[in-house]
Amino acid sequence: MRELAMQLQSRWEQMGVVLRPGVSRNALAEFEMSCGVSLPPDVGGYFLAVDGMADGDTDEEMIHFLALSEVTSLQVELHEGHPALSRLQHPASTLILDDYLIGSHLY
Repeated sequence: MRELAMQLQSRWEQMGVVLRPGVSRNALAEFEMSCGVSLPPDVGGYFLAVDGMADGDTDEEMIHFLALSEVTSLQVELHEGHPALSRLQHPASTLILDDYLIGSHLY
């Protein structure tokens, strides 16, 4: 994954996207513990290499990748009773990693 993260970082830098430096292994472990999740190795590797984009920056598809400190779960982001929550087995551990079109859609 480290190689994939480096390729993504290189592509974004070529587009002029301002990136945040990666997080420490301790910060990653603290995030996982506080959220009660274990990130897949590729996602953890991404955050070790790049901690999202600078505030207000997006790629050419208008996607803003969040810093680890901004990542939250769908359960926290959506109001109780939202139909998306009932379709998920684990909404508390379904994380939002990016923002499309400045909050018009969250993935």
